[in-house]
Amino acid sequence: MRYFFDTEFLENGKTIDLISIGIVCEDGRELYLQNSGFNFHSADTWLKQNVLSKLTEFDIESGRFTVEKYNTDIWKQKHEIAHEVNQFITGDDIELWGEYCAYDFVALCQLWGKAIDKPSNIPWLAKDIQQLIIDKAILPALPTNENPHNALDDAKHIFNKYKFITEFKRLGITK
Repeated sequence: MRYFFDTEFLENGKTIDLISIGIVCEDGRELYLQNSGFNFHSADTWLKQNVLSKLTEFDIESGRFTVEKYNTDIWKQKHEIAHEVNQFITGDDIELWGEYCAYDFVALCQLWGKAIDKPSNIPWLAKDIQQLIIDKAILPALPTNENPHNALDDAKHIFNKYKFITEFKRLGITK
């Protein structure tokens, strides 16, 4: 089973702090969660404008929730996110797919602490859609993402690219 994922995070050269995660399964299921324990006050201007502005129920100016009681179906503590991701990613022969996903994979593994603590159903490798594009020499215009830096929309976009590329491969089209 293939899972297409993206995370939004704050990184400072030493740490990767998860903000949100989006996962789309090829069977149509979707998961989107936001980290209620993220240190919003650490965000720089770019992160505020491009990522935090797209979070549900969050005001980037104040760094606070816009509602008295936020939506606990979306906003979760990191350990809750880990549990839900582990429940979501199921099946045999799991493949994780991302785009420029080295940091995304680290953010995913850090949900459980150290990488070695990740559940056994989570693979040790995330495949990168960009490598597939290079390997298959796909040059036609790929689908575009209308809402970048939203983890769920980015995960959907990676899935759409995967379907597009594999359809070209099936038809024997390369350049």
